[in-house]
Amino acid sequence: MGASLVSRMRGWVAGVVVGVLGLGVAGAAGVGPLDGLSTADASRVPGLEQVLEHTGLDQFRAPVEPVPGEMGDALEHLGATPATTSAGDYDRDEFGQRWADIDRNGCDQRNDTLRTQLGEVQLKPGTGGCKVLAGTLTDPYSGHVLAFTSTDPQAVQIDHVVSLSDAWSSGAWQWSPDRREQFANSAQNLLAVDGPTNQAKGDKNAAQWLPETAAGRCLMVKTQIQVKTDWQLTVTDRERAAMRRVLASCPSG
Repeated sequence: MGASLVSRMRGWVAGVVVGVLGLGVAGAAGVGPLDGLSTADASRVPGLEQVLEHTGLDQFRAPVEPVPGEMGDALEHLGATPATTSAGDYDRDEFGQRWADIDRNGCDQRNDTLRTQLGEVQLKPGTGGCKVLAGTLTDPYSGHVLAFTSTDPQAVQIDHVVSLSDAWSSGAWQWSPDRREQFANSAQNLLAVDGPTNQAKGDKNAAQWLPETAAGRCLMVKTQIQVKTDWQLTVTDRERAAMRRVLASCPSG
């Protein structure tokens, strides 16, 4: 990409960012989805966090103050991810068996999640009430209603709300193999979601990806804070700032 093109892109993004974060809607004229944004609610724009970070424009954002309330307090008590660690590269195999039956109820964790989070569930006979054949899902990130069938299992996927890669870099690299397997299959951190949305989220944290809906953003960030609190994981500075922005827009913080 040529330097002139990069410069033009930075100029365009800077105009949008100034409009959203400093001068209001007027500076972002013609960009419909930005209408009504407040200076403290930039997290409502899908992808804005990534744009700011990768263009170097995040340095112009105003500092984000801690958010009052129980969840805000929990966020502020999370430790900071060190700039350098001995974690090494993330490897999924470090988190043990996929969809292990950690609660010993005879069902794997994927089917446990589908069975408890889908509606109109149909179970396969002869599987002890475990195997989910079909159901419906109101996707918690997008609000869309989806049909699930076991013949198209990728349409509905199971999201690790705190991704295993993020968990690894924020402290899980120091855990025992058994604790990592417990984390990978913890119902607290598993969410049935729309497949393409799950692929878009991937292993990103709140500073790198947020759902498009306000309800989805609040759910994801609050769950991540609770999970990281309970499992004593850390957050990066950018992650903490992004979480503050989302919490500031959520009901009851």
